[in-house]
Amino acid sequence: ALIPALLEEDMLDEVRQFLIHAIDVAPEDIKAVLIAHLDRDESEPGMKKRAKENRKAAEKAVSDAESVPRDDKQKRTECAARASLLVVAYDGFAPWAQELHALVARPLDPTVGATVLRSLSKEQCVSLLRYLLVWSKFYANSGGLFATVNTLSEAGIPNAHAVVSWASALLDAQLAMLCLANDTSELVGALKQSVEAMLNMMRPLATLRGALRHVTENSPLPEQHGVVSTTYTVESVAW
Repeated sequence: ALIPALLEEDMLDEVRQFLIHAIDVAPEDIKAVLIAHLDRDESEPGMKKRAKENRKAAEKAVSDAESVPRDDKQKRTECAARASLLVVAYDGFAPWAQELHALVARPLDPTVGATVLRSLSKEQCVSLLRYLLVWSKFYANSGGLFATVNTLSEAGIPNAHAVVSWASALLDAQLAMLCLANDTSELVGALKQSVEAMLNMMRPLATLRGALRHVTENSPLPEQHGVVSTTYTVESVAW
């Protein structure tokens, strides 16, 4: 009963911290948070307060990125990616939608997702679909920053994998409604297009999984594969 109590008291900071740090969140709590935020009035004082904090975080990230020396390319790229992430997290969403970030950032079990999302009304489903579409377009259009922005692990901010997981779960749970409703076809088409773009960018990264594990375990270079230190490249280690 913790989450319903926090939501009833409008303790949004506490709800966010719980979602970020809790190991497990019960399906009924996921549903409670999701529906509460989908149905919120963005004029509520709690909404305005949280939105103001999100704006300050975005402005600070932009300021930090601008202060990085030009010759520090790696840090400059990381700061630019973080700034773009926090800017869209604030600027791309209404105050009520900003409160969904911490929930959608959590791993979503397919079974739990189907159970929770199947109970949404059409209006709630469309609101969530629009929310996911903003994130999917952001990641799909992130270009050269995709790999960096998707691996920042910014607390309470959904990465591309989380967005794809939630989008897949929503489509599975509400497929019939989405197919029959004339006013959702354009949204579904846009979501499909941006998710496909994200997946195309993710596939090359997936080939590095074995190599990254090899390196993090401090294993020797795979000389038996004809690889020497000077040729230890993406192409050489994509086993």
